Amino acid sequence: MTGVRVPACRTGRMVGLAVAGWLVHAGGAAAFPLLEPTNADTGATATGGGGELAAPDAQDLRHQLQLANGLAAPPGGGWTIVPRLDVQEALNDNVFQVHSPRRADLTTYISPGIAIAGETSHLQLTVNYSPTLEMFMVNGSQNALTQQLNATGLLTLIPDRLYVDLRAIAGVQATSGLLGGYGTLGSAGTAAVSLGGLNGVSGNGLGLTKSNRTQTMSAGISPYVVGRLGSYGDYRIGASLDVSHLDNANGFAVLPLAGGGTSPQTLVTTQQVAHFSSGDYLTAFQDAVDVNFSQSNTTYEQGTNGAIGAALLTGTNASQSETASDQLTWHYDQAIALFASLGWENIRYSGSNGLNVNDATWSVGATLTPNPDSYLTVSYGHQQGADSLTVNAHYLATARTVISANYGSTVGTQLQNLQRQLDLATANGNGGLVNRQTGGPLFNSNNLLNVQPGVYRFNTLSLNTSTTLDRDNISLGVSYTQQSGVGSGQFSGTSTTGGTATAQWIHSLTPVMTLSGALSYSRQDYAGGGGLVQSVSASAVLQYILSETLSTSLRYVFSNQMSSVPSQSLYQDLLIAGFTKQF
Repeated sequence: MTGVRVPACRTGRMVGLAVAGWLVHAGGAAAFPLLEPTNADTGATATGGGGELAAPDAQDLRHQLQLANGLAAPPGGGWTIVPRLDVQEALNDNVFQVHSPRRADLTTYISPGIAIAGETSHLQLTVNYSPTLEMFMVNGSQNALTQQLNATGLLTLIPDRLYVDLRAIAGVQATSGLLGGYGTLGSAGTAAVSLGGLNGVSGNGLGLTKSNRTQTMSAGISPYVVGRLGSYGDYRIGASLDVSHLDNANGFAVLPLAGGGTSPQTLVTTQQVAHFSSGDYLTAFQDAVDVNFSQSNTTYEQGTNGAIGAALLTGTNASQSETASDQLTWHYDQAIALFASLGWENIRYSGSNGLNVNDATWSVGATLTPNPDSYLTVSYGHQQGADSLTVNAHYLATARTVISANYGSTVGTQLQNLQRQLDLATANGNGGLVNRQTGGPLFNSNNLLNVQPGVYRFNTLSLNTSTTLDRDNISLGVSYTQQSGVGSGQFSGTSTTGGTATAQWIHSLTPVMTLSGALSYSRQDYAGGGGLVQSVSASAVLQYILSETLSTSLRYVFSNQMSSVPSQSLYQDLLIAGFTKQF
């Protein structure tokens, strides 16, 4: 999103360094907008991997693999609207995902969808929406309708002054987590994602039994003002309203913000932010002051968490936070910036999730920018009641290889964590949502961990690399999350760690045929109960492009879950044939 355009010169890089440093000390707690229009394109490119592909044959490969699947506005502005229909038939030998008795079924998945990308003088918008109807031949009780949505937008009300940021996500995640990170959060179930093997299965929620499915949604709107006070500096003042909801989808359909499932949770968050950064008069130094107020209210109802068998309470929890900080950045040169910050925070969770943090905050760190397409920001400090390390990196190793990394620590509920990740989201070339700064994935921890209320400290690591060759694309990824209960509620003192490692390869056999494979290993460790659970998933996909608007695919997926509780061990085979038609 580029509502305001500035020259790509030293000033642009200095601003980028300052914003990167501000993001580090702000952590995940700051309200949107985290990026101003002047530097919103810093970091990842539209492909979500960062860096422009230098060779024309590599660019052709992206289009052949449908990784740039029409989700770009026409050159010079305008609208791209691509309706589609995705129909798949799946043979599943364990539809209930249990140790025994195993039951097979034939399932039809019908997913109409629409992809919209537009750019005008006042609006930049990307929308990818695809509801999925699942119909079982034998086990009709598993029939379901789920919702997948990714949407990001920037509305320019007054150029260079007043903007409105829009964002939304809806998807399915495994209630008990694991199983290779099955889930549609961030993918929107696009046909392009289906080329990714495992992500294709998770992209449509295929293989998840109804009792292990949670429908999740989140949407937000953020009006904000940007301006400049002469040579003294720039300011940004804004507010946001975010609404998030989840239901364990035991019924036929659980629509966003509507009941029908079990153990529903709803979070409403309002935030107010103010940011001021000094101008050029300090030469090599830049000072940034941030003030952030946040108010959240969570409601949830009684149910049972299938992952650990714990009864959940019914009630309402409220939280408020007020933070203020002042960060001083020294730009040694265009490639190196050092920064330090001091501030204060007051964080309170009432109700059954009682928590109170009222103390000083501080951080020190550095940002390295070896070239315009790469950066590394590292800081260490005390925030949200604990000392923690924060790392953000986007490195263009070659014209064909990009590496992204992110590590951080935040405090909040699972839905608050989802809202913070959505604040950082941007749409990539295939309609999925990725981290705007690093180009890496955002929602791995959501799809990996079991769903439950409570206040937690999340320590999250994500490391990913992608290489595009003449006829191949190779991706490797590692993610790790530790979720530790810090409130006084039911889950206080509990700890869950989850990690997953994935490898994916896509190969162009001919100009109209591709072969892809993926392998994933995941593990969860429930401290204090539940034990260790591990899973391995593997897939192979053959896709044939019949025409510019019609493609067909054949896919095999194997998943094996191994638990310290024998009854929770299971395996599942899926054979899936389908086609995608664009109109």
